[in-house]
Amino acid sequence: MLQHKHALINLKVTNPPRDGEEVEFFLAFLIKRINMKIAKAETLAKNPQGFYCDTLGNQGATGTGILETSHTALHTWDQDFPAKFDFDLYSCSDFEVEKILTLCQCFDIIEGTYIIFDRADKLIVLEEGVIGEDGVVLSKKVPTDE
Repeated sequence: MLQHKHALINLKVTNPPRDGEEVEFFLAFLIKRINMKIAKAETLAKNPQGFYCDTLGNQGATGTGILETSHTALHTWDQDFPAKFDFDLYSCSDFEVEKILTLCQCFDIIEGTYIIFDRADKLIVLEEGVIGEDGVVLSKKVPTDE
């Protein structure tokens, strides 16, 4: 069945990616490990694509990956300690947030939060949670129909 899941993950990390190439490598690795496919098209010069922003107050690595089933993106702000690391995955395929967090652990997660929406017809919260050290989900809330 076609899904419309959108995960937003906000993390604090001690070892954020420091350049566009590291972001591209991570996104390509993550996409493969969660069983999704990178979109291939002649119009895409590079996919995934990473960049390092050196604008004062907004320094950090950022990147996107276009999937056959939608997209993924990440943004970091590495001048803060711990660094802010935001990750976004929207897909028509199913995925598990725990698997994404396991892969993000290479950035040394301290803490975070996440929320997953169903975007099929309107925004419906499917799940939200609190993330602890090492990317472990400490608590998870799944809304119930009342």
